[in-house]
Amino acid sequence: MTQETRSILSEKNQSSQPEKPARNDSRIIGRILLIFLLFLILRLCVEWLLAIVIMGIVHSVPESTKEALVILKDGEFVDFTGNTTVIISGISFAVCGAVIFGRALGFAKKYTLKKITSPVYAALSCLSAAFLVISLNIIIARSGIAELSEGYRQTAAMQYSCAFPIGIIVYGLVTPLSEELLFRGIIFNGIKSYLSWKPAMILTSVLFAVYHGNGVQGIYALIMSLFFIYLYEKSGNLLVPILMHSVSNITAYILTYVYGNISSLTSDILMIAGGILWAACFALLLSYDRIIKKKND
Repeated sequence: MTQETRSILSEKNQSSQPEKPARNDSRIIGRILLIFLLFLILRLCVEWLLAIVIMGIVHSVPESTKEALVILKDGEFVDFTGNTTVIISGISFAVCGAVIFGRALGFAKKYTLKKITSPVYAALSCLSAAFLVISLNIIIARSGIAELSEGYRQTAAMQYSCAFPIGIIVYGLVTPLSEELLFRGIIFNGIKSYLSWKPAMILTSVLFAVYHGNGVQGIYALIMSLFFIYLYEKSGNLLVPILMHSVSNITAYILTYVYGNISSLTSDILMIAGGILWAACFALLLSYDRIIKKKND
């Protein structure tokens, strides 16, 4: 077989193979935005559906159950009770989390560098998140900026209108899992597939801040998201930001309940101690990361 014949056959074989799809930034961004919008729409639909169901059965249930579900005035519906409102929200988050669970794990598996995360690293990550939450929340409370945001006050009133155990379950367990699957599992990993992880971290955190709908929560969410993603990238384990987010929300929820009963001096001590302990935990995490890198090298 002559060299010319080999060349012709090689060209034919190459032309018969399917072309690899080119990287398309707009396609991946479009998919991420679509998932994000579907998440929001599905949440609203589930909340509306549950509201309609409750409204339909409220007059056929015992009086004690009726009082637990809704607020009535002269027999007319006024509003849902705090417990009902928060439970509806929790169910909507649970449904959305279940829907995107497989997709989020797929994104994480495909775009996250696999690393072995020790229980010590995960525990330090959660502790550092708790200390940061204590310090940030007290700074926000002492600064008075929370009083300037009507949106924040309305959100806080709704979140703390329910029984304490319900709030812990919904805001400490269900919501963090669902939001982490969406923002860190899908959005961050999706953007990171076409950008380096640092720009992806910033863009995801900005979207996470906007998603919260008011300035006070937005600033808080931005800082926490940057921290979650940084340790997620270093650990390579989606469970780390999920646990951090859960611990953060539980810490903030409990702190809000007890904050009104502590003195100004105690508040200052907690704020400073939280900042120092966060810095100490973060330094240990960085040292741990350097040790792992040396072992791998």
